[in-house]
Amino acid sequence: MGASMLRKGLATLVCLAIMSALWSWAASLYYIKTKLNNAGGSIRVREYSVQTVQTGSIGSIRYTNFTTSAPVAVVVTPDPTHQILSLTKNDSPVSIPDPRSPVTVLFQKNGPTTTRETQSLLATFVIRSAGSVALKTWQLQTQNVNAGGTITTSRATDPIKILSNYGQLVFKNYPDTTPVVVTVAADAGYQIKSILKNGVPQPISGNPATFTIDPSVGNVVNVQAAYRKVSLAVTTGVGITPLNPIVAHGGTVRLTVIPPGTSNVVSAINVTPGTTVAMVDNFGKTSAPFSGPVKVTLTNVTAPVSVAASFATDTTLAMERNCTSTCHLNASAAVRAVPGKWLASRHKASGIDCVVCHVTMPGPVVKASVNAATFKVTAAEAGTVGGYYCAKCHSLEIGQGFDASLHGSRGVTCSSCHSGGSHNPAPSATACNGCHLDGNGEMPRHPFAIGATLCVTCHNPHSTAGALQVQPGGMHFNNITSGSYPASYVTSRADCSDCHQNSAVNLTIRQQWDDTGHARIDAAAWSKNDFKTRSGCVQCHTTTGFIAYSTGRVSAAWGSASDKSKEILTCAGCHSDIATGALRSVAPLRPFAGDDYRNRDVASSNLCMNCHSGRNNGTSIQSKVGSADFGNLPFVAPHYLAAGANLHGQGGYHIPGQAYSFYSSNSHRGIGMGNRANTGSAGPCVACHMSSAEKHRLSPVSTDLNGAITGISTGVCVNCHASSLDATRLGADQAAFKNALEILKAMLARKGFVASGEYPYFNNSDWGSDQAGANAMGAAYNYVLLLKDPGAYVHNATYARKLIVDSIDSLHNGSVTGSIDSALATLVGSGAISQQAADQLSQYKAVTTSCNRCHDTAATGSHARHRTDGINCAGCHNATVHSGSTLITGGTAHLNGQLEVEIAPANNQSGTGNYNRTAASCSGVSCHGNGTLTVRWGSGAVSCESCHTGTVAVIDGVSAPNRSLSGSSGHGRPEVGLQCQECHDRNKQHLGGSGMLKDDLGGALNNECNYCHDDTDLVQDDNRSRMRSHRSKSGGVSACLECHDPHGTGNTSMIRSTILGQPISYSGGEIGLVNTVTNQGLCQVCHTGTKYYRAGVPETEHDSSGCLACHQHNGPAGAFLIQVTKQCDSCHGYPPAAREAAFPIGFGTMANWSSASFERYSGGGGAHLVPAHVAKSVRPSDGWSSCTMCHDPGNHLKDLTQDNPPVFISHIRISVDARYRFDDAFTVYTGAKLVDPPARNATGSCFNLSCHMSPSPRWSTER
Repeated sequence: MGASMLRKGLATLVCLAIMSALWSWAASLYYIKTKLNNAGGSIRVREYSVQTVQTGSIGSIRYTNFTTSAPVAVVVTPDPTHQILSLTKNDSPVSIPDPRSPVTVLFQKNGPTTTRETQSLLATFVIRSAGSVALKTWQLQTQNVNAGGTITTSRATDPIKILSNYGQLVFKNYPDTTPVVVTVAADAGYQIKSILKNGVPQPISGNPATFTIDPSVGNVVNVQAAYRKVSLAVTTGVGITPLNPIVAHGGTVRLTVIPPGTSNVVSAINVTPGTTVAMVDNFGKTSAPFSGPVKVTLTNVTAPVSVAASFATDTTLAMERNCTSTCHLNASAAVRAVPGKWLASRHKASGIDCVVCHVTMPGPVVKASVNAATFKVTAAEAGTVGGYYCAKCHSLEIGQGFDASLHGSRGVTCSSCHSGGSHNPAPSATACNGCHLDGNGEMPRHPFAIGATLCVTCHNPHSTAGALQVQPGGMHFNNITSGSYPASYVTSRADCSDCHQNSAVNLTIRQQWDDTGHARIDAAAWSKNDFKTRSGCVQCHTTTGFIAYSTGRVSAAWGSASDKSKEILTCAGCHSDIATGALRSVAPLRPFAGDDYRNRDVASSNLCMNCHSGRNNGTSIQSKVGSADFGNLPFVAPHYLAAGANLHGQGGYHIPGQAYSFYSSNSHRGIGMGNRANTGSAGPCVACHMSSAEKHRLSPVSTDLNGAITGISTGVCVNCHASSLDATRLGADQAAFKNALEILKAMLARKGFVASGEYPYFNNSDWGSDQAGANAMGAAYNYVLLLKDPGAYVHNATYARKLIVDSIDSLHNGSVTGSIDSALATLVGSGAISQQAADQLSQYKAVTTSCNRCHDTAATGSHARHRTDGINCAGCHNATVHSGSTLITGGTAHLNGQLEVEIAPANNQSGTGNYNRTAASCSGVSCHGNGTLTVRWGSGAVSCESCHTGTVAVIDGVSAPNRSLSGSSGHGRPEVGLQCQECHDRNKQHLGGSGMLKDDLGGALNNECNYCHDDTDLVQDDNRSRMRSHRSKSGGVSACLECHDPHGTGNTSMIRSTILGQPISYSGGEIGLVNTVTNQGLCQVCHTGTKYYRAGVPETEHDSSGCLACHQHNGPAGAFLIQVTKQCDSCHGYPPAAREAAFPIGFGTMANWSSASFERYSGGGGAHLVPAHVAKSVRPSDGWSSCTMCHDPGNHLKDLTQDNPPVFISHIRISVDARYRFDDAFTVYTGAKLVDPPARNATGSCFNLSCHMSPSPRWSTER
């Protein structure tokens, strides 16, 4: 009997175990992951909603969960325009009977296991061939993984395709196996990081990288390209950290400059080449000198940068501690005054402190050793007795000159002028007045009134015996009369009033003029000859002659050889009235002998033009053909500084048969004419050379000692060139011009014409015969002409280039062929020039006369947008430009001062295209709404709002996305205030292309949102800062844009109204997160594998309100994931309370189960709220200590780090502590139905315990 019962019991247990396993298999969860790789069809899992690819998306993924063990049918259906290319089930291909018809794939759980599993189906579609239903032969897939480059595909039978956007996978089907050439090219500032073909890295030979795909039938070839920004070195000098950092192209680098050693001052910080620099020290000072350390920020770094600093020592604080606050603090009044004098002195500013002179305190230098009036040494311990103590630092000649001067001989001492004494030796500004002014405050017998001009401006107070205190070479009087002696300011015809007037402005002008070539008394233009005795020269080489010619066309010699003075060009030459600055009026003349050409009238610049056009041009050589023997003819040299002639394309030798007339229309000749481009009306010379802050220096640029350009000082370049022309580019143009001249010189030498540095520059007389001889001499003439006009590369860049290239071409080839390649190869082969020089000239020659050579078309109006949208210059300026942006040769329309807008026929198909010059508007053109839009140029051209708000634009049949809500509920609303251009790059093409995001916002997924939301300075709202990306159960990251539209929706959270094809009703806050009717709320629409809120599944086990209290967008564990560190009350009350109990209950107050709450599942709560079970004073921090009477911690959910741990009744186990049991074999809890909803559950009864011998009541009566 006992054995039989035992066998029955065992059999029953086996059956129960088998049934349990089968039930577990049937009830356990598994998932079907369905993925559409691209648009073109749909997937439907059983009776659930159809899955498609949302418009504008790349693909679609959905998870569906099942507990059934029965087969699940998944149907893949192609659209009418597509067919199924491939199906993959659980990583294995699925047979496709008919690619045009739906295909059903069956799924079934793999077997009896309690572990969850995921099965998958991937579908890819292709467009059907026109007129055919056959599959494509093969498919090419291209994808830029990130921004930074393009993928170009081309083959013989197809047009070139360029993929410039990134992230999107582009499919191209081919009907044959013709090879395809793939070219991957990195954009400026980027380099190619990797190229993968079907996951295999490809060799990168350079930029661009090109390879050929030779496909096999049926292949799918995937090409992915990734890019990274170019790394640039930042070379840092002494005292600068970090040491030599690396920065990405266009990036920002932050440096710290700390004075080394005993230095405590950063006196200068130099950054080369120039870039955007911000500097600030600890005291908020933003310019040198700094009291270190200094923070230096370099932004938009686009080239390697060098940063160096110079340092100094400021001992003010040390002097205050050791001198001012010690001995000088309580001494006599004179001693106490010493620190104040030193602090105000140039000594202090120059770093000369107390110990430099005194060595120790008070040291050897005191009143007894150095005379306070004469500054001479009187005791040996201070130096040489009788010598000037100041000569320790200053020039000995100062003291010697003073001793020999009238000042020294008449008892004037150092302290007479240096009234501050040795501690502040700056001379008094009025030191001269006491002796030299009369009772009326005037200087008797001075040749002109000096007014406020300081005497030391002209006079040297330390040596009145001879020298005047003027700049080197600028002597007013000259006593040298031998050789090519210099000119002087004051001559037999010039006196002080020719330049001097009693005003501060006049002084400033004179000081600027003194720095010009007009004032250089030793310059050849004034000293080479006694020009006042030479007719035909006096009008430009003497002030007197210039005045005579400008007023009466007199060019005869006016001086005598016995008069040894030579004139320069003083103020009186150009100005008829020195006091008012009135200019002389000069008419244009015919500058060239034997040529009827007359200079253009360039207003006030006529004063410059008549002398700076030279005396002859190339006609002086060409006119000799047929009458002179070029085999025996001295070189005909050009005149010097013929800038005016070159500016107008008239100065050079023009090789017959070549067109040079176009170059006379050089656009620079229009500068300063009729206020073109706001450059004034004084002509080109005045506009360029006299528009700087120091205009009488006549220099449009600043240079270093070697003549290299360091800055642009003229103020007019920016009017046309904006930011496209800087010192670096101008310096490069200068270097290219000089290199070209050197190669012309080398070619002349190769032909036997060797240039010398002195007139006549070429000693040859045999140049060849007839026209060939004239061309050879003409090439030499062009060399000297341009050599003596060092600014020709600016005055008329294209003309200078034409003269140089034609001269080299003619010398080498015998005529102008258009190619100098052979000439350069010959010179390189002979060692006359380097290959680098040859390459530079080839590049110099290749520069065309294009719009962007002179105009910054990316900086004005809407040029940038037009160009990036593929509309070149000729599209709107058809009368002046052809071939995209090349100037029509010989045309003068674009130089007439008018905006010549003529719509090209391709953009004016209707014939009604028109540009309204007055309104600055464009209408009737095909590129603006197919002729339906009128857009204004001056008000930002076509703004984003023009096309994307209100009635949106329709371009080429495609409607622009409507962004009308951006200003009210999107990022443009007042409390956010972002403009379109803060996220979008206006220079990027977007018609049918990318979304124009700025490069900084590209790259990693969601970077466009994180860029601002991760910056708490930009987004200070705690609810919207440090946002985290939403992740799927498998770990994938969702795009913010899947749920949000940054341009605005019907709610301020910018939640889309449709997500994954499912309409969402959301108005803000928590309304719409969970929909208990449709079970397709905002949080439910995507969820198929979550524990709660699964799409389409009724939720009964979790709260459906107050979601955001726990699930926050910026939760530390991830978006909407609750805190990973769990307390007992994170998932249920502590303790749980029954909603309906067999006795009255109360909780939630101090010492009365303060943390208890009703459980979320039906029938929950049990008998927790019984003091004998759980003390009323418990707190969640007590943990398991209050639970172990009835529950074994080993039965609790093990993974307490889950983001959403389940709270199901089926997980509950009653395991009474052995201390309360009579015997472990006795049943202690019975009658419970611990099953998950919707099955009905019920609590049980306890008995056979020391506290309950008989069954206890069912505490919870809800079920």
